[in-house]
Amino acid sequence: MAPLLAGFSQFRLDPLFEVQEIVVLGDWAFLWAKDEITAAPASGGDPRIAKGWALSILQKGTDRLWRFARGVNTKVESKATG
Repeated sequence: MAPLLAGFSQFRLDPLFEVQEIVVLGDWAFLWAKDEITAAPASGGDPRIAKGWALSILQKGTDRLWRFARGVNTKVESKATG
């Protein structure tokens, strides 16, 4: 895991997670959102963008805190333009 995390330092990451709707049913919550991340190489060069839609499922614990339980996204990577 450490080599993977060290690789992130080679990029400037700019995430965007824009929630479109949240539904709460008891101790479960469901949300869908626009999901986008721009990764610009720290050494310069063209940034890459991955964007799509995300569906997240949260569950409230016995301590009453919400935690991520499951998720899926449709992100597709592309070169930044402009």
